[in-house]
Amino acid sequence: MEKSSPAMVMLSEARVDANIEDFELNIRGYNQVRCDAENRYTGGVVVYIRNDIKYEVVTVQKIIENCWCVVIRVKETWYKGIVVALYHSPSSSDSIFIKFIEDLVEDMIVKERCIVIGDFNIDFKVDAFYSNKLRNVMLNLGMKQYVDRPTRVTKDSYTIIDLVFTNIEIKVNVLDKPKIADH
Repeated sequence: MEKSSPAMVMLSEARVDANIEDFELNIRGYNQVRCDAENRYTGGVVVYIRNDIKYEVVTVQKIIENCWCVVIRVKETWYKGIVVALYHSPSSSDSIFIKFIEDLVEDMIVKERCIVIGDFNIDFKVDAFYSNKLRNVMLNLGMKQYVDRPTRVTKDSYTIIDLVFTNIEIKVNVLDKPKIADH
């Protein structure tokens, strides 16, 4: 972050809980918004916003069992709109999660640009019921998914579970390095 100074950094499945103080997560030059997990085993979202970025927090909430969400409204000339960071645990209901995303995005896109980014744990590499349902719901809302190569690679599998949906044209790169997590 010090090298490239990105406007925002979103960490899904951050595994940050209430026992971890804000100062322990501080990064110089950035504000943080967090949606804590209940434990250090899974969940949570942390969003870092560079200090010079104008923004407001729209919502920070645990959506359903094992699903976390942070919604930020960016108020800059280069981007005025919503950014959603989320983590959806594979142990939570895909159907309820997709309905939440549909309702959230439908409310947001009526008003402004919208980017939804996170670990969806719904594999877009395969032709399956929930990946097709999510794809169709988002397409019907005018949201295109931009990640086109595996984001989680293990010795036995590769999946596209970290997704970026938006109603504007953007460029997305999947970086293999630095590898700071399992994907």
